Amino acid sequence: MDWGVISGCSLLLGLILALVRLGEWKARQEVRLNNLEKHCETSDGKVDALAVLQSQQNLVLTEIKTRLEFLVDSKMKRKKTMDDLQILARTLFGEARGEGDEGLEAVACVIINRFNAKKWFTGYYVLNGKKIPSVAQTCLKKAQFSCWNKNDPNYKLLRQKTISTYGFQKCLLIAKRAITGQLADFTNGALFYHTKQIKPQWAVGKTPCYITGNHLFYNDVE
Repeated sequence: MDWGVISGCSLLLGLILALVRLGEWKARQEVRLNNLEKHCETSDGKVDALAVLQSQQNLVLTEIKTRLEFLVDSKMKRKKTMDDLQILARTLFGEARGEGDEGLEAVACVIINRFNAKKWFTGYYVLNGKKIPSVAQTCLKKAQFSCWNKNDPNYKLLRQKTISTYGFQKCLLIAKRAITGQLADFTNGALFYHTKQIKPQWAVGKTPCYITGNHLFYNDVE
């Protein structure tokens, strides 16, 4: 998404600076090695000194590698957190902006419940070869939330860099509460919902666990 560009550039700049510093450090170590070779009087002394220096260099390189990996992980996780907030807010806006606070919060509960469930409807991103559950990817999972379908009238609006339409700031506030654990689930563990105007096949024979506004919510659908 466009809002991740700045974070991505910051990550790239940090990596470049770290690599530049690593190059400068290696250059200094080469100078030290040359000086040791000139001043060591015996072969044994030279070998011992070089071995000590090589060991120190390996330790520093390992530390630099560890710090670089931590830097990448930290910045990627911060970016993912920002993605979670934006995508969740946009999903609420696209799915329930006409439902009032309760309706928006109920949809947010469903998304967080899906994220926590770690089931087929949970979305993931991959970091260092590991699949990590993601609120954003849960929202964007194919054919789960209709506002992200390309033929949905909300899709183009949700893909805009900035949404200034009335009501979006409220969606951001509710999304932030949901992501930070400040929105308690009041839907009885709902994982699915639909509007009163339709009756999807998956809802046949099921009993809603919560109803608000134009939405019926369910917790007994696998």
